Amino acid sequence: MKMFKALLKTRLAALFYSFTRGSKNKKGHSALGKAGIALLFIYVVGCMMWLFGSLWESMCEPFYRLGLAWLYFAFVGITTLIICFVGSVFMAQQQLFAAKDNDLLLSMPIPPRAIVAGRMLMLIALSYLTEALIVLPAAYVWLVSLPVTAAGVVIFALAFLALPMISLALSCLFGYLIEAVTSRLGRGKNLFTMVISIAFLALYFVFYSRMQEYISVLITNGAQVGDAIRTAVPPLYWLGNAVASHDAGQLLLFLACCILPFGAAYALISRSFISIATRRTSGAKRVYRRGD
Repeated sequence: MKMFKALLKTRLAALFYSFTRGSKNKKGHSALGKAGIALLFIYVVGCMMWLFGSLWESMCEPFYRLGLAWLYFAFVGITTLIICFVGSVFMAQQQLFAAKDNDLLLSMPIPPRAIVAGRMLMLIALSYLTEALIVLPAAYVWLVSLPVTAAGVVIFALAFLALPMISLALSCLFGYLIEAVTSRLGRGKNLFTMVISIAFLALYFVFYSRMQEYISVLITNGAQVGDAIRTAVPPLYWLGNAVASHDAGQLLLFLACCILPFGAAYALISRSFISIATRRTSGAKRVYRRGD
């Protein structure tokens, strides 16, 4: 247990250092530089929470008046799931499948399951930070706009604490696929990663530029959209209905949909971690030819 705590602490310290070190000389920032980073961080967080708060404010009361309060929570869940997935998929690829210290850790008396657990906990902690930017404004809008009960608050908290487990399980799957492709590209690895990242950003900006149009369509066709979600994505319907109707049975179904894939991803990665960490694949290699 002590070894696991030390490993997790080391991973978090390395992540923090990567955000605060200097760009070229790798020395820490000055006190003024750290203050500037802190202010920039607070500004970005404030802007993101204001953006999502405006989004949820435009949806909360209209869905409640239509008798579709569950759809509000379902859309909060969909948004959280997508953004946490996009934000963690490349991090999962780097931390779980392409970390530079894999050989060092495997040379120590550390069980692979402890290495994987430490890295997955770090990833889910980052997902919680991302989720907070989305869910806290949604909770605030809900509290000031609609009737709220203690049971609803408890169910809301439990459901959204479990939600990042789904996104992390999906991130692990896609991270493995990305690593399987990029590990064979050689020099094209960075280009491939950049193209995928740009594609995600492009989709985000397209969605953001048409967000008001999408919201109007959702409110106008709320019943049809709700039926589609209930049929196509039952876990998100269970999430929304559990919070809106205080349905403990649907909460348990949703929690199972979060915990079981997360546990399966951890078990599979732990079992195959040694083969993943010691795999050596690359693109075409140059053959040295002696000149005359």
